[in-house]
Amino acid sequence: MTVLRWFLSGVCHQIAAHSFVVHEEALPLCARCFGTYLGALIGLLTWRLGRRSKATALPPVSVIVVLAVFIALWALDGFNSFLTLIPGVPYLYAPHNTLRLVTGMLNGLALATLIHPLFNFVTWREPDPHPATPELRSLAAPLAIVAFLAVVAHSEMSATLQALALLGVAGLLMTLTLVNTTGVLVLLRREEQADTWSDLWLPLVLGLLFTLMEISSLALFRAWIATRGLGANVLG
Repeated sequence: MTVLRWFLSGVCHQIAAHSFVVHEEALPLCARCFGTYLGALIGLLTWRLGRRSKATALPPVSVIVVLAVFIALWALDGFNSFLTLIPGVPYLYAPHNTLRLVTGMLNGLALATLIHPLFNFVTWREPDPHPATPELRSLAAPLAIVAFLAVVAHSEMSATLQALALLGVAGLLMTLTLVNTTGVLVLLRREEQADTWSDLWLPLVLGLLFTLMEISSLALFRAWIATRGLGANVLG
């Protein structure tokens, strides 16, 4: 967890009061970032393992509206939480890490639902022209998983929180790797040429390497500004 805390320090503010605690030590991601990447993992795996694994169409308007509400809830909860850091400023309600986690997972699910068709559109030679979420009930399965994980995390069992934290890190790496792989395919002019995942081994490796470089560079940048006494003001 110490290594992960340094590695992820550039992508999360890591405020201890906004994080779940295991053995008196805060997890390397705050509850909201933890939830966002965990939600992204839920969404990407749900759409990837479903029968529309190569879907390229965006969801219908009804689904997009619901996803927009998820993002708005995440933003509202984040703004309310930020207000509590300013002495004397009124806020809407008392923040809670479980609520941060839930709104984060909803936001991550929304992001994954948009990233999935974009990746498919750029990648596959014969993509599925239909949406992976053709109707509102398509969100039932991932939302059920979100609810289950929220209950599990709320119990704050140490082993469970550590396992979920690792899944959150996996969600971060998967999300950024897919985004970077999409960019690699465009740069290499290999769009719409893959038939199977084995055709993507080189772009995926490059996408993962870019992801690791990006996260590490942000961590080094945060460490650099911290040595100048700016870390709390810039990133806190």
